[in-house]
Amino acid sequence: MMELNMNIRDVLLNFFLIFTPIFFYQYIVTNYTATKSRLFLGVICGVAAVLCMHYPILSGEGFLWDLRWIALMIAVLYGGSLAGSITATLIVVYRFSLGGLLGSVNVLLVAVVLFVIFILLRTKYMQRSHRSKLLFGVMLAFLTWIIAISAITAHFMISGNIDYIIQKSLPIFLVMGTCYMASSFIYIYFSEEIRNYTRMKENSFQAEKLNLITELSELLSFELKRSLDTTSELLENAQNGSDYHRRASIPKALKEIKKAKKAINGYVNYSSQFSDINPKAPLYQLAQEIKDLLTPYSNQKKITIEQLIPGSFHVEVDAIRMKQLLLNLVKNAADATPKNRTIKIEAAKRGEKIYIIISDTGIGMSKAQLSNLIDFGASTDNTGVGRGLMVTFHLIQEMGGTLSFNSTVGKGTTVTIKLGA
Repeated sequence: MMELNMNIRDVLLNFFLIFTPIFFYQYIVTNYTATKSRLFLGVICGVAAVLCMHYPILSGEGFLWDLRWIALMIAVLYGGSLAGSITATLIVVYRFSLGGLLGSVNVLLVAVVLFVIFILLRTKYMQRSHRSKLLFGVMLAFLTWIIAISAITAHFMISGNIDYIIQKSLPIFLVMGTCYMASSFIYIYFSEEIRNYTRMKENSFQAEKLNLITELSELLSFELKRSLDTTSELLENAQNGSDYHRRASIPKALKEIKKAKKAINGYVNYSSQFSDINPKAPLYQLAQEIKDLLTPYSNQKKITIEQLIPGSFHVEVDAIRMKQLLLNLVKNAADATPKNRTIKIEAAKRGEKIYIIISDTGIGMSKAQLSNLIDFGASTDNTGVGRGLMVTFHLIQEMGGTLSFNSTVGKGTTVTIKLGA
């Protein structure tokens, strides 16, 4: 058997180069359009692969290997065909520039085979959960290793050195496979953490904007009511009063109308930015987004949020209003729930009616506190339910639904949203 005699610096350098895209991942996600992100990821992975080839890992008696194919796997899984084709092209072009037709053609064939495999499996990979992606990625790395060592073996066989590879390569191949799987595991772990953080930050930002526009609509309704009441009073005075009252009241009425028009224009201009938001979305998807959004908060409070609406529950709802509604109610439940307890998000459909149930095992409310929920201005500081209560009831009214509460002190609260006739 060939002795390994590996330079640890070479191994660490290859690991560092493979992880290079992670350092740019936040920049790629937040500052580029989708196409530019994939282009940039393809270039970064391609450069990382070329540098791995330029600084290979020397093992035993002149045996060279590197982690270039992990870079290709990363490019395809996270950047699709565009990023993957750029990375594969850079790998192949650089290998041809080194000379050696047999080795170059060998690399070309491996690149094509792996590219096709990764493309075919990419959709299945992206649909998996964080933990499942780790296992799936390690399995892909293992498959990549099998294909890579098969190509190396074929190269030695064609060149007439098959005895050399059979007798002396086993320990190196084992270390190589270990490095392939370890590097893919580490990359996927940190990449998914960054993706989750970015998604939660964006969800939080969108939720804040949606909350703001909902509150603005409430303020607008009050402002319009006040302006209309004042205008109506002034016009009645002008109609029933003397010429002096007409001359004094009409300019004031026109001023109130201009104020109302200005408020409406401001609201329309601000809310127009939401016109591209899909008005309908699957209920289970919105519930999952709310759970993901509140995960840092629930972790901090040491409570559990269970999203129990299955993907098979095919019900689409108003995405903007429902997301804000769920955010308010689940956040209120979290505020009222002590640590080590649970909040559940469930749903049911009975005929044309849809029921969405948010239940917690928190401190609960008394009958007096429950009765105060009808009053939008009521304060329920002991339970946290009063936060955003006026907005919540307004959203329910806009959706043509009802909101009911059932609570027991010391046992928890159940909030039921009913939609449909």
